[in-house]
Amino acid sequence: TDPDPGTGTGTGTATAPATATAPATAPATATATAPVPPAATPARAGLVATVPHVILREATVLLALFAVLTVLAVTFPATLGAPADAQRPENPEKAPWYFVGLQEMASYSNATGAVAFPAALVVLLLAAPLCAGGPKPRGRALAAAAAVTLAGTAAAVAAQERGLLGGAVVNPAGLALAGAALAGGVLGLRARSWRAAVVGALVVLATASFVFILVGALGRGPGWHFYWPWQRWPEVGY
Repeated sequence: TDPDPGTGTGTGTATAPATATAPATAPATATATAPVPPAATPARAGLVATVPHVILREATVLLALFAVLTVLAVTFPATLGAPADAQRPENPEKAPWYFVGLQEMASYSNATGAVAFPAALVVLLLAAPLCAGGPKPRGRALAAAAAVTLAGTAAAVAAQERGLLGGAVVNPAGLALAGAALAGGVLGLRARSWRAAVVGALVVLATASFVFILVGALGRGPGWHFYWPWQRWPEVGY
C-alpha cells in the first residue's frame, strides 16, 4: 500500500498471491484375486463320475447275470406241463409264484384279498417316495412288526383252515390290512412322521404277502385244500 501517492514517499509491501497446491495422490490399484475352489466336503470325497465308472460296473454286472441265466436256461430246461385241456384242467390250477399269493388271498375273499389288499399295497408304494423327508422308523421296531406279522399271518391261515375265521373281512387278508393300519399308526405317532407310518405299513403287508405266497405255492393241493409239503395228494377223477 502507498499512503502518499503524490510524493512517492511511503513504504509498501508486496504480497504474492497464494497458490493452492493439492497433494498428488496416486490412483488406487485394484488387485484381482483368483477364485478359490471350495474344499472337498466329506460327502463328495467318496463320489465318482457316472461316466464311465458307474456305467462300466453296471454293464459288467448285467452281462455277467445274462451269461449265468443263459447257462442255466441251456442246462436246466423249463419244466413245462402238458398242453392246456379244457376238458381235463389241472387241479389245482396255480398262478405263477409272483401271483399265487394274490390267488391265495382271493380264496379268502374277493373284496378283501383281490381288491383291498393289492390296492392298499399299491397306494403305499406310491406314497413312499413322497414321504422320504421325514424321520426314519427304528430298525428294531420294524423287525418286531415283521416278526409279529409273520407269526400272526401263519396263525390266521391255520385258523381259516379250521373254520375259525371267514367272511369278507374277518380273514387272513383282512387281518393283515388291520395289522398294517395298526403298525403304521403306532410307528408314525412315535416318530411323528408320515414316513415311519408308510414304511411300517409296507413292512406288514410285504411280510404277509410272503406268507401268502408260501402257503399258495407249497401248501395248496387239489380243491385248494391245505396239504403239508410232505403229504401225498389224493387222486382226483374227472
